[in-house]
Amino acid sequence: MPSPTAADRLNALFNEAYEEHVERLVRGLGDVLVVHSTPAGGHYAHYVHGELAGAAEPVPPAFRLLKAIGHGPTSFPALSPDDSGRARSIREQAAATLAELPGLGLPADSLEAARVALEFTADRAGEQLATFPREVMDACERLILAAGQVQGTACRHHVQALRRSMGEERWVRAYGIVGTGWGTKEHGTHYEVMLDAFGAEALNTRFFASMGEKDEARLLRRVGVILANRGTCQVVLGDAHRMDVELIGDAVQRALAAGDADDAAQSDAAS
Repeated sequence: MPSPTAADRLNALFNEAYEEHVERLVRGLGDVLVVHSTPAGGHYAHYVHGELAGAAEPVPPAFRLLKAIGHGPTSFPALSPDDSGRARSIREQAAATLAELPGLGLPADSLEAARVALEFTADRAGEQLATFPREVMDACERLILAAGQVQGTACRHHVQALRRSMGEERWVRAYGIVGTGWGTKEHGTHYEVMLDAFGAEALNTRFFASMGEKDEARLLRRVGVILANRGTCQVVLGDAHRMDVELIGDAVQRALAAGDADDAAQSDAAS
């Protein structure tokens, strides 16, 4: 490993200064909502000037139960042919849940779907099936929709209540960030809830998403990083949004395009 050069030390000083700059920006912000998913259905934290002012997991237990029951049939493809012990445990737990079903407090319109899913899981977990019976597919779909209804409604009501407690004067200056699950197309429950609350006009100005991130401290810091990058890029490069994507990525794209052009020219010259 080569010893640090003056340029390396310069870069280290830059990193130290920038980190402190990010921390100052976070402390200078008023209200920031930091949201990420949890097994219970979602964690909503409220920070003021970088300090935690309140937090809640507002989703009722029905969400977790609906999701757990729906997971029964979806466990089938995950079980290997020699996974008989786990399959037996899944069947046993499905049967026990089925016996408890009337007292779980699930929405009335979800009980039949839950019964179908649990009976199927209790009877056939561990079987290698190419497709499920249509009745079971429909039950899983209904459980997904019911879980989403419970979760989305509870989270929306929580954000609305927080907005009322803050008042509109503070709300229109507030920031929000959601740590989303990984996906190629959709942003997930909490992204949709927060986008509904902040409005499309706030997207990427006061409301942000960070894919695959669930660490609360890093999410809060991410807001500071975004604002620090935009301020820096505006002053240094004349474009506040140059670092909304990886800054070096533009240069790499140009280098690759130039390389492709050179390759094509050399190929033409050789032919």
